[in-house]
This record gives sequence, C-alpha cells and structure tokens, in this order.
Amino acid sequence: MKVFSLVIIVAFALFPLSAQNDFDDLFISIGELCFRNEARVINSLQKGPLQEAEGDSLIQLWDRYCGPTEASIRTRLLYDLKFNQDLDTVVPFLYWHTYLNYLSGEEILIPSLDEHLKWTQAEAARILASREWPIYEKAVLGLLASTKISEAYEFLRPKEFDDNPQVAELRELVQRKAHAAFRNIFSLSYNYFYLSNDLQANLGAMHGIALAMEIPFDRSRLGFQFGWAASEEKAYLRFDNQGVLTESDLESFIYFDSYLMYDMLAGRRSHFSAFAGFGFGQFFTDLNYINEADEEVMLGVSTFYPLVGLDYYLEVKGTQSIGIRSTFKLSNFDSNDELRSPLDGFMLQNTLYYRF
Repeated sequence: MKVFSLVIIVAFALFPLSAQNDFDDLFISIGELCFRNEARVINSLQKGPLQEAEGDSLIQLWDRYCGPTEASIRTRLLYDLKFNQDLDTVVPFLYWHTYLNYLSGEEILIPSLDEHLKWTQAEAARILASREWPIYEKAVLGLLASTKISEAYEFLRPKEFDDNPQVAELRELVQRKAHAAFRNIFSLSYNYFYLSNDLQANLGAMHGIALAMEIPFDRSRLGFQFGWAASEEKAYLRFDNQGVLTESDLESFIYFDSYLMYDMLAGRRSHFSAFAGFGFGQFFTDLNYINEADEEVMLGVSTFYPLVGLDYYLEVKGTQSIGIRSTFKLSNFDSNDELRSPLDGFMLQNTLYYRF
C-alpha cells in the first residue's frame, strides 16, 4: 500500500513538470523550430547515401517546418533524379544564382549547411556516374557535383550541351559567375623583345619574364604588367657622368605597363582582344655618383612610351588559359641627359603567358 501511494505521489509531482515543458514548447519561435528540425534532418541524411522512403519523409519534414530552402530543394533534386530518373520542370534561375554564389565564395554557409553541401556534392557525383543521363538532367547533376565555380564552368563547356536551350542559358550564367569570381586575374609570361635601329645594333634582342594582373569588366579588362628582361649582347654606351665622359654596359631592363584591353571576339574557349596604354622602362648601368645630399645616385636610361597590341588566349581548364600577345612600344631613350650614344628604335614585345 505504501509503495502504491508513493507511485501516485510521484506521478502527480511529475505531471505539472511535464505539462510545463509542453506549455513551454508552445512558445518556441518558428525560426528555432525550423533550425531544430533542419539540423535533425541534415544529421539523418548525412549518415549515408540517400534512401528512398526515409529520404522522402525527411525532405517533407524539412519543407513542413522551414518551407522550401536552397538546401532542401537541392536535396529534392537529388531524390527525384535518383529514384524518379528525371525532373518534371526546369530548375528556376533564382535557385542557381543562390547555389552558384556558394560555389564562387560570394556567400558563406554555416558549418552544418556547409557539411550538407559537401554531402550533396558527393551524392550527386555518385548519381551522375550511375547511368547515362539526358542532357538537362546531366547538367543539373554536374552542377550539383561541382565543388567550385570553375569546375562547374568546365563541366558545361562541351558542345553536347549546345542543343538544349535551358542548358545553354545556364552555361552563360555559370560563365558570368566563374569570371566574376576571379576579379583579379594574374598571369606569368615569357617575353621576347624584337628591337629596331640602334636598339637592335647595340642589344640584338631581349628575353625576360613578367607578372601581370588584369581586372575584368563587361567586355574589357584593365591590365598592369611588371617585367624584367636582359639583352642578348652587351651594349657599351657613352655616358656623361658628372662631366666625365665614360662608357658602361646596359644592365637589366625593368618595365611597368598599364593598358586597357577590349574583347573583339569572345568564343566558347578563345578570346581575341586589342589594347592600348602607356608604360615606363629603364635600363640600369653600373655607373653612379654621390649627390649634394651625400646620396648615391645610379645612372640609368629610361623612357615613357605609348603601347598598342593584340592578344589571343585559349581557356584550357575553367578560367585558366594560355595565350600569346604582341605589344608595340614606341620607345625613345635619346632624351636622357647623360646618354651620349644613339639609342633610338622601337620594341616589339612578343609574349607567351599562362593566366591563372
């Protein structure tokens, strides 16, 4: 009897506590309720490959508490493709804008959703490899399997996607996102300088390397290039070094160019451009003197010059490309006060570069 009475007392004591907990649950915000269930669904999904019955119920639970989100839509696309083998409708462009922002790094996901994104990428890759897909479904799976925007761009590049207008339009969107993701495009190049007149007579030709950066806009690019070159032959020229006429060879050539480039032709992989700008170049010597401020001053030969040129490059992987460029530089070194030897002539800089 005592035991029965004790059970009754405990039951009545716990009832208000349980009721209080249920009562408190009534005041959970919709956002918190969505967050709890979304975390629960994501954790359940990530335990393994997408399952048919369980996956459908989990996605429905996700939609019930949160409404269709980018992540739940992505999961539903994988479910329909894996178990229904097709898509009933074309995926809205608004969804792809959001998704591509994640791939290009424009938007950052919270850790749980980032882990879910990695899970869906792996699942999409498995589904893509499981069979041959129609063009549009293949494009959707390829985008969902991509881990970065350049990879998505490269996947949609083949001509097989041209016949489907939805995929061609989607590829244009991916291309814009891919190029926008790499706002500062760098290139490393080998340069051969063909010289004329006295420059050729004294130096023969020049070879060098350069690093360039280009900032793309709509159909144009603003570029900056810094380079170094050395001549094939030693050029011993006469200089007036503080009233003393002496000879010195020209050492390395350092230059800095700035230019504006316009795309004349932009194809699937190839781009042809024309550009114009200005630059500054200087030859160094081993001559120096001490000025009135007791500072060492190096004698050199420098000039400002206008430049024009043509550029062609071919995209080889994503936005990475190789290209050739020819730049005409109308140089004039004869305006230097210390130089007493003729050094006129133009430079034709021929460049082989890799853009990354």
